[in-house]
Amino acid sequence: MNREAYIDEIKLALTGFVLESELDDVTYNRILDSAFRQTQRYINTTSLMTLDFSNCIDLSKYHVDVVTNVYRIAGYGSESKDYSTISDPVYLQYYAWLGNGSVSGISNYVSNLGAFNQLLSIRNTTSTDLAFKQDKSQNKLYINVSGNVPDKITIEYIPNYKDIEDVTSSYWTDILVRMAVAIAKITVGRIRTRFGEANAIWAMDGATILQEGKDELEKLRDHLTTNNDLFFPID
Repeated sequence: MNREAYIDEIKLALTGFVLESELDDVTYNRILDSAFRQTQRYINTTSLMTLDFSNCIDLSKYHVDVVTNVYRIAGYGSESKDYSTISDPVYLQYYAWLGNGSVSGISNYVSNLGAFNQLLSIRNTTSTDLAFKQDKSQNKLYINVSGNVPDKITIEYIPNYKDIEDVTSSYWTDILVRMAVAIAKITVGRIRTRFGEANAIWAMDGATILQEGKDELEKLRDHLTTNNDLFFPID
């Protein structure tokens, strides 16, 4: 959603496009910025990105907020490799169990495979493959590999959103609309209750809409706190 669509949602809730609003578009945009700021730290929708592998990756140009995982996979469009000449270990081990000598050098292969598996086991106890640490102060990602250094690495991350229009998830768009409407109701309620009316035939609904906005905002904050994904670090 763009900002105009968000503002239309707020105006619909406040005025029904029938009443005249006390707020101008500048104020509506400030309300959107406030809603975005209060919601941003709860957003946990992740994206994938494939980069050239390095033990230290500079994340400053990629708009990454939190790295959640690292994978040895390449993204779409990367070069494919021909694995047709590589023997399947399970296939060769099957022939080793048969013991009919139908595969040349199978005994040496089985011995080497056993030694290699033992080496991997020992190496994994001394160095954790793809263990990573993100230094947010320097925008660096440090990755450890225990062997077989890949050409490419894929990271899963939560983007660092710069504007409310960057949010594309339908769930978080709905949360932002509800947050903005609640803040708008509180703002309008404050305006309408600035002065009291004595002996007036008609009374403004400022107190009602103010309380409405407070209740909705408190309920929404409780929902976000309760459903917050605690796997991600708290900054």
